[in-house]
Amino acid sequence: YDIVEDVAYDHIPISPLLLEQVKQTNIFVYGSLAARHIGSRKTLQALLEKSKFNFLDLNLRKPFYNRELITELITAADSLKLNDEELIELSRIYNLEGNEKALVTKLLHRFKLQFIILTQGAKGADVYTDHEHIHADAYPISVLDTVGSGDAFVAGFLSEYIKGSSLKKAAEKGNRIGAFVATQNGATPNIDHQAIDDLELA
Repeated sequence: YDIVEDVAYDHIPISPLLLEQVKQTNIFVYGSLAARHIGSRKTLQALLEKSKFNFLDLNLRKPFYNRELITELITAADSLKLNDEELIELSRIYNLEGNEKALVTKLLHRFKLQFIILTQGAKGADVYTDHEHIHADAYPISVLDTVGSGDAFVAGFLSEYIKGSSLKKAAEKGNRIGAFVATQNGATPNIDHQAIDDLELA
């Protein structure tokens, strides 16, 4: 797919209504692509200052990011979700060394995050906090189209997290929804709750 420039989400204006809405939102989800244009970037900055809990789905897309932007976005976050390729990119940008756990831990402490989620496709997902490392296995599926599966993971994860479920249960729900979307065409397929419930771990 092509990431088209100068589109509507590059020019989101701030408004009193938008500020009031974000104050009433339990979790505010945002990504780096929405901040590539100064117009929406300023709006995002204002919203991040007012929201209760900021969840950054990093979603790096070249050439629409740099160290300054990434640092700004992660600094504003309470939690961070990234994939294994993005972890490598952050390690390069911040000159970090070590294995997966060491790299994530360094990012966790550097930016004072509550937790970091690392998604790794067929290897499942890991959640890191200051005091624990949680792993959730992936569901074995026949992949048709991975576009949208990361966003589906976030939706599944947060739907459990916001209810007060454990990070383990939230990660398992994220894997389940993400796996289903990867078996469908397109990023926003019709949700088949029975098909999702029928997914089983190997």
